[in-house]
Amino acid sequence: MSEGPVEEAISTVTELLLGDDSIPVQLRMHEGLDQARFERLVAAIEYLIEAYRDEDGVPKVLAHAFVDISNHFFYPEGTYPEDELERIEDAGMRLSQLADRLFAAR
Repeated sequence: MSEGPVEEAISTVTELLLGDDSIPVQLRMHEGLDQARFERLVAAIEYLIEAYRDEDGVPKVLAHAFVDISNHFFYPEGTYPEDELERIEDAGMRLSQLADRLFAAR
């Protein structure tokens, strides 16, 4: 049985935020921010924002994926080149904003 679009978006979010090769893991391993994977993540979250707009709640796995999300995107100076560090921090702020929208009024 194939996944529906909502389940597919949830899988994308959990893979890219919680998986063994997630974006936060890649950042901790100093592999940088993969822009294509980040854009895939953002698209999945934006889809879920719309899908859950009129719902009273969201699946717990989504809440788990966003716990302390911004902390995974802030690194001390010197960890990455300045321009990369700024791009990573911007990505963390973007995810925090998306999380606010996903969990708003729940």
